[in-house]
Amino acid sequence: MKASNVNHPDRLYANAGYDADWVHPFCRETWNVESVIKPAVHRSDGVLNGDYRSQMTDKYLKKHGSQWLVESFKSGLKRITGNALNPRSEQSLLIEDALRVLVHTFRR
Repeated sequence: MKASNVNHPDRLYANAGYDADWVHPFCRETWNVESVIKPAVHRSDGVLNGDYRSQMTDKYLKKHGSQWLVESFKSGLKRITGNALNPRSEQSLLIEDALRVLVHTFRR
């Protein structure tokens, strides 16, 4: 993962789409980052498999309560500015992304 070479957050928040068997051990053991990912229940009895998934439920519900704010912001940003970035260099991508957020903020 490229992000693990660049960023070193204390905690990784993600939705159930990132609840894969390799993500939790990678975050916690390799990257030394706490993973807070909504568990995707794959069993009919509702039991969560894995060493880390059973630790996610309470923490996820308490700390992920405002996820709808983030999703709402991202949705509005994409509606106003489009969902693709055009530049090729990393610096230009960051500049364009920052300008899109600024435009979205002014339009609200």
